[in-house]
Amino acid sequence: EAEIAPQLAKVQAEMAKAGKTARLLNKAGVLYAGYGLWDRAEGYFTDAASKEDFAPAIVNLGNLALLRGESAEAAALFARALKKAPGDAKALLAAARAEHALENYGSARGYYDRLKKADPGLAAQYNYLELRGEDAKRAADAGEAMRRVPWSE
Repeated sequence: EAEIAPQLAKVQAEMAKAGKTARLLNKAGVLYAGYGLWDRAEGYFTDAASKEDFAPAIVNLGNLALLRGESAEAAALFARALKKAPGDAKALLAAARAEHALENYGSARGYYDRLKKADPGLAAQYNYLELRGEDAKRAADAGEAMRRVPWSE
């Protein structure tokens, strides 16, 4: 809370000037999510997603679902976000991760191939997505890729 407070105060000051925009609500959610305060983050992401179907907030809601082990729900949220922002690298990564968790390796590979074109550097950090089964799990565990979540702003 002590680390978040000054950062949140800045976001709240921006909200006082510009209103509770989807971008600012999502930004507040990312602050909480980055510190593992998922319940608080979820409220902000939900509010942001309800405004103009804000793709980054939808991706972040999907990330929370994926962290809770709700891969099917996460995949649906990522597909929704990609309809709004088809080339968004973080949405492509998230979709690939969800499909991989569901063992839909063909779909995961399709999203991952699109990610490699959109953001090769980000794709390289998650190259376990090119593997299947136990090989993928070992590779991801070695690089801690399964535990890293790139929150979308």
